[in-house]
Amino acid sequence: MLPAAPTDPMSFSRENPSPRFKALQALYRQMHAEGARHHGLPPEKTFPGKSLYAHVKPIRQLILATGARSILDYGAGKGLQYKPQKVKVDGTYVADGIAEYWDVDEVRCYDPGHAPFAQLPKGSFDGVICTDVLEHCAEEDLPWIVAELFGYARRFVYANVACFAARKMLPNGDNAHVTVRPPQWWRDLFETCAAAHPALTWELGTVAVLDGRNVEAVHRGGPPPGETPAGSTSPQPAAVVEPARLRLNVGCGDKLLAGYVNVDVAPSRLGARPDVLCDIRDLKPFADASADEILSVHALEHFVPWEAEGLLREWMRVLRPGGVLAVECPNIAYACEQLAGHPEIASRYWLESESMMWVLYGDPKWRDPLMSHRWGYTPASLAELMRRVGLENVRQEAAQYKRREPRDMRVVGERPARAGNDAIRPPAREPLRAARPDPVPPGDAYLKWYYDSGVWKGVSYRGVRTLKMVTDLWNYQEIFAEKKIEWVLETGTRHGGSALYFADLLANAGAPGVVVTVDVDHRDLQAPPHPRVRTLLGDSASEAVRAEVERIIPRARGAMFLILDADHRRDHVLRELELYVPMLLPGDYLVVEDTCVNGHPVRPDFGPGPWEAVGEFLERHPATLRWDRERESKFGATFAPRGHFVRL
Repeated sequence: MLPAAPTDPMSFSRENPSPRFKALQALYRQMHAEGARHHGLPPEKTFPGKSLYAHVKPIRQLILATGARSILDYGAGKGLQYKPQKVKVDGTYVADGIAEYWDVDEVRCYDPGHAPFAQLPKGSFDGVICTDVLEHCAEEDLPWIVAELFGYARRFVYANVACFAARKMLPNGDNAHVTVRPPQWWRDLFETCAAAHPALTWELGTVAVLDGRNVEAVHRGGPPPGETPAGSTSPQPAAVVEPARLRLNVGCGDKLLAGYVNVDVAPSRLGARPDVLCDIRDLKPFADASADEILSVHALEHFVPWEAEGLLREWMRVLRPGGVLAVECPNIAYACEQLAGHPEIASRYWLESESMMWVLYGDPKWRDPLMSHRWGYTPASLAELMRRVGLENVRQEAAQYKRREPRDMRVVGERPARAGNDAIRPPAREPLRAARPDPVPPGDAYLKWYYDSGVWKGVSYRGVRTLKMVTDLWNYQEIFAEKKIEWVLETGTRHGGSALYFADLLANAGAPGVVVTVDVDHRDLQAPPHPRVRTLLGDSASEAVRAEVERIIPRARGAMFLILDADHRRDHVLRELELYVPMLLPGDYLVVEDTCVNGHPVRPDFGPGPWEAVGEFLERHPATLRWDRERESKFGATFAPRGHFVRL
């Protein structure tokens, strides 16, 4: 039997959990390792994590509404729910995995009973989910456990609990549902913990038994998804509430966005119902010049070309003078490049060809003529169409939805202001991306323009695409000259432009070494063969690739330049740092690219990335690297802020 519950549950915490917490943790570890023998379940079928399946749809709705890009599954079991598998929602196949269905960048699993996930996560996550977990915890520990859920979340918390005794027992004979309380008790607990986090949206599902029937309820709190209270949880006086801005999400499909009026001709897609049901070619419910912003995400390509101009003119009718029209759709030029380069996989039906045939014809799983693609656009052709209907200040920006670049693109334009008094532009409106509250330094402003405009995607070296900031490339050649660099290790080859650039620098200096460049595939490689370049195929964060690198780069050597520019997710970059920094000799140089994402200052929606990986690595190894702040700040802006280091 478990120890008796104490009378003062508030005396416990993460640092000082109750005796029952420790006893339960030991039981759960035993069951993970040995299985639930008393129920005849082997280890692989004990706490597999599959109770999540019933919740993937409401969680997705929260993800879409809040723009979440990273998820912590708190109490994930063995995490088998995240393995590749066909996901069905309401009987319809929707994706080849839960993370794909959610369309997030990261899902982190935590479960103290399962060794691979037992380490307490660091940092925070956009969304925290906890399904079929809390009733298995000791009541005296629940206040700090639920508070911990909110502490990890940046945007939302989702949980569900069963309010009845379980049919299964623990190995010691106790009921598997350790805490059985009525729904109102759970709601009160969540409201108490949520009070310290007024900006978080939360949703709690409860299942109780009444007269032999399951009674389900959903309890919600915090601001509506996608909205943040200003200053406190108290209602704001009417006098300080700004007039509502009308923002339309036309052709929304199943992508319902908070803060927008979602408009579509289909009554429902994947259970998501639009706010306004109408044909987006004829926006009758909306008056002339009434919308501040119109957003179209992957809708324009579903119309034949002779409809497109009329479609945009109708949207222009609804857009007020000075209003913004943003159109996102696939980039057919990229699809054609991929199709020509990989004809062997071009006609495959599912995910292998989503950057090829899907762009041309649409996602085949819909089996709906409305969802077929009927025309394709490049950034230039879409911009020309938008100018033709009268939009001004037309420019390409970084795509924010679906698969983003390079498969997708975003082109933005504004309806001209009318003559006379209306010619004066209105004050700047709320930006589409979250802004930092402090004044933006001039270098950051330039970096945001350089990144968000996508100009860096057109940078090339000797005719080979080179996705870099031009001032960074200049800085690198100065580093090569000052440090007398003889060897280069680059993760993230992509088109090969930077590897070619580094190889030319070595050759021009007469250095004896080579450039070793690594990537998981070479489908986008454009650079011609170079005697100073060695390309490796594989995961740059793997021991196997590191072994191959060590075979090429000798231990007794001159100065080396290490640049990490592969997968930018925090955990991947952290593994790279742990693998390759030990290879550096004192005086060698390290650059961690794209530390600028996740709000430093661009792509605040990215989630933990290189910046966070660098911070964690330096905490683990404080006397390993010296930050070269002077070199990094030389030109005022860089793709690698807090990313230039010298090995100590």
